[in-house]
Amino acid sequence: MKPKINFLYFFILLLFGWKNYAQMNRYRYQRELNGVTGEWHKIPLRSDIFHKLNPNFSDLKIFGITAKNDTIEVPYILNSSEEKTIQKEIEFNIINTSSTENAQYFTLEVPTKTNINELQLSFENENFDWKIALDGSQNQKEWKTILEDYRIVSLKNELTDYQFTTVKFPVSNYQFFRIKIKTNEKPKLAKATLKYIAKEKRVLNDYFITSMKDSIAIKKQETIINLKVKNAVPVSELQFHIKSHHDYYRPVTIEYLSDTIKTKKGQFYNYQVLARKTLSSIGKNKISFKSQLAKQFRITIHNENNAPLDVTSIDVRGYRYSLTARFSEPATYFLVYGNKNLINKPHYDIEKFQDNIPKKLDKVTFQKEKINPLPKEKASEPLLKNSNWLWGILIIIILLLGVFTMQMLRKK
Repeated sequence: MKPKINFLYFFILLLFGWKNYAQMNRYRYQRELNGVTGEWHKIPLRSDIFHKLNPNFSDLKIFGITAKNDTIEVPYILNSSEEKTIQKEIEFNIINTSSTENAQYFTLEVPTKTNINELQLSFENENFDWKIALDGSQNQKEWKTILEDYRIVSLKNELTDYQFTTVKFPVSNYQFFRIKIKTNEKPKLAKATLKYIAKEKRVLNDYFITSMKDSIAIKKQETIINLKVKNAVPVSELQFHIKSHHDYYRPVTIEYLSDTIKTKKGQFYNYQVLARKTLSSIGKNKISFKSQLAKQFRITIHNENNAPLDVTSIDVRGYRYSLTARFSEPATYFLVYGNKNLINKPHYDIEKFQDNIPKKLDKVTFQKEKINPLPKEKASEPLLKNSNWLWGILIIIILLLGVFTMQMLRKK
């Protein structure tokens, strides 16, 4: 009896072990984690794994195999190096408005001493191109220059609605601010907003462009640029470098290739819009948008009746990603990914208790990526493909007909 019990115990362990590893084999790729020594760790995500993930990272999991061959799932928080902004609106009063032949003045008073580094202006005027100066003072007697010859623009017509009226300047804490608008026109100030904006420094990855082709559609008055990177990566910013000796304001549409469909007429490319912005000679032409996992982009510059812009190059950038994970017990841990059937992202309780996570976390490293074989689907053969099935069915039908015939003859 004892050998039978031992054999049964071994069989059960083997069965559970197979089940545990089968759970991880649902994922195409896995990497063993090195350096898991405590409860909390940071796992930086390599840029070469993103093209193997689902677009919403729904198939990204961490599993552990314990000494008892149990499989445990590790909760994590997905982090990005996206810029975090602290924004505070400052109350103020407009205490004086005056004008000269070639300038208009607005004086603002800030009741409480506080840091300020942004001024948002809104005018009733629709089309203008002005330069402003900004001064600061504590007593309205001694004024110090904060900005000079800062350009603000508004352009509105049937085809364009563009404004650049946000004034950014070094952090200041004056009680009084004086705005000087250099123009012969009469600016009608509709609204002014003082703000203090603090931003954490963001860190971006630069991605190498493998292909950049542009074409000009004269009839549509458009320049179309097709852009490719090596693999699908999370992209959140495009920086345009444009060579021009003249001012320009061009609407631009940025799209990414979401999927490709094969049809009888050939390939059909489905693009989704990422952003609709404006390229301008007075802006930095740095366009940010929600991070998107993509490999190929289509950029459409709407030239209207203007000559096409000379876009010399485009920088493609994206946030860096990492996982903050909690490891509950000793085990051999794996990062797994690559399962198209998983649609919904995992949700863990630790997302609601992020204040309890230590600020300083040790990083873990990866072993070489292991590729799990895809499950082979057995092709189902037609039932009547084998001639023996056909003969068997015919014999059964003949026998049944014979039985019914005999029964009918007996009744007669």
